[in-house]
Amino acid sequence: MTREEKVTQLGDRCKKRSCMWCGCRAMCEQVKQRDSRYIFLNMTDEELDASYELMFGIEPKDQEPDKIGYAYSIREYGNFIGEYDSIEECIEDAKRIENMKPVDIVFVGRAVKPEINAGMFMDDVLDRIEEHMYFEYDECAEGFDISTREGREEIFAKYEQKMTDLFNEYIKEIKQVPDFSEVVDVKEIVIE
Repeated sequence: MTREEKVTQLGDRCKKRSCMWCGCRAMCEQVKQRDSRYIFLNMTDEELDASYELMFGIEPKDQEPDKIGYAYSIREYGNFIGEYDSIEECIEDAKRIENMKPVDIVFVGRAVKPEINAGMFMDDVLDRIEEHMYFEYDECAEGFDISTREGREEIFAKYEQKMTDLFNEYIKEIKQVPDFSEVVDVKEIVIE
């Protein structure tokens, strides 16, 4: 995914919220006064990646071409409907369901299924275990350091992936695999 695509997706998501949930540290009033993309354009690549991960809870990956779906809305920031195989199917259904006529506008975007990266929370889990040990055992647990990554990057990455795999197996077993999507790359289409 390119930097521009990340900026666009973050800007679109930011317009739907009035908070600092993404980590951009922008004042909500500033976002209301200008294009929210401005805030993300001025971030370093590292800050942009961190905001993306916080905002979406997924790694910024492109979806496989055979898994791309589309959804539509009759309002630019409204709820998007359906998951269609093509833009044309979206438009046809919008015409039929919404009783749209020529020159009406429909908004169509790509429906991207979330990829949950539970491993991104491994730092938090390790920190909480350290805190719990210190709480339970006081100074005796002072040297118990499981959260430092330095010198352990390869091991950390291996278990970070295992944590993600374990979580994904869990949600499959309890039948809670996300059946929702984030709609991105929204385009305004005039009905012909």
